[in-house]
Amino acid sequence: MPLKAKSKNIVTTARGKKIDFEKLRRANETATAVGNVPVNARGDEIGPGGKIIKKREEIIKEYYATNPKAVANTQAKPQPPIEETKTVDNVTYVKRGGIWYEA
Repeated sequence: MPLKAKSKNIVTTARGKKIDFEKLRRANETATAVGNVPVNARGDEIGPGGKIIKKREEIIKEYYATNPKAVANTQAKPQPPIEETKTVDNVTYVKRGGIWYEA
């Protein structure tokens, strides 16, 4: 029987009590967040009566679709490989990946 995975967010207080912040966060995902923005603790947009109007994933997707500062999908220009060469006693050596090879 597998053991229950331990949460990484368990903190011990000065009085010795253990608090699992991940469990606390999951338990209160649907609670309305404090402030002027109508969202719940998860980030979903909330309407009247606490009903979810727009999910967090939709908000993020919409933001990245219309973000003017987003980097366009481009490829980097190929760079020529950096090779060092040296000649010792009429033998040429080439350095590739930090190791010298005879050319």
